[in-house]
Amino acid sequence: MLVDSGPLIALFNGADRWHTTVLAWLEANPAARLQSTWPVATEVCALLARRIANDAALDFLRWAQ
Repeated sequence: MLVDSGPLIALFNGADRWHTTVLAWLEANPAARLQSTWPVATEVCALLARRIANDAALDFLRWAQ
């Protein structure tokens, strides 16, 4: 499944209104393979670092790895 930045940001931002929905979907679909692009990953890191903290961006990168 090709994924844009919105669901990824929601996943790592507990205050995001879509956080619970995204988390529930991922838990219900453990075999789902999420694919994206480097520009999306760059956007996710920038927005997480700006909206939350650098640690949130690092958590995303570790998860993506």
